[in-house]
Amino acid sequence: MIFYLTAFDGSHAFLFKGKILDNKTLAGYFYSGIHFQSPFIASLNPQAALPDPKSLTYLKEGYSKIAFSFPDETGKVVTLEDAQFKDKAVIILITGSWCPNCMDETSYMKEIEEKYKGKPVAIVALSFERQTDAVSFAKNINRIKQHFGVHYPFLNAGLPKTASEALPMLNKVMGFPTTIILNKQHDVVEISTGFNGPATGDLFVLYQQSFEKMLDELIQQ
Repeated sequence: MIFYLTAFDGSHAFLFKGKILDNKTLAGYFYSGIHFQSPFIASLNPQAALPDPKSLTYLKEGYSKIAFSFPDETGKVVTLEDAQFKDKAVIILITGSWCPNCMDETSYMKEIEEKYKGKPVAIVALSFERQTDAVSFAKNINRIKQHFGVHYPFLNAGLPKTASEALPMLNKVMGFPTTIILNKQHDVVEISTGFNGPATGDLFVLYQQSFEKMLDELIQQ
């Protein structure tokens, strides 16, 4: 039996083409756009499981805090020591406008920004973009802010491939988005890789409930 699986994530088109063999093994080719293809052979592994998204990225030994210093779209350098973050729980978004899942998270952050307006919660996006010159960054970020209606700062943190270097206190930035939650004292409460967006259905609902429960608890501390 021949099968085809296709997907489009907003930036990339994928195709799996293969056969289901008599021994229930799948064999075929994976295509990414028109530029990449690779053969695959797959069989069922009942023990297979996704890793815990909260275990992939963590503070290195010897570090107790997150720190950053990057310019926003106006050129103003923003750090975690600035008054806008003082005595507030902070949501740090490691993001990029080229990343569809990151944009799903940005849409959700619009809801969070509105729901927690006036409460001790701050959001900041460390945006790793493919074009990092000041003019291109400002144009792109202003477009994102206008499209989603968000007001929190987006900082020019560098190229996507330099994310781990830009945040040396982390073992590694494993993927985009990565979300870091700090309490009011700016201790790291949670680092989570990925985002369960609206397309995940019930998982998105559970994510919202868990995320907002954590924010509510941090506000009360």
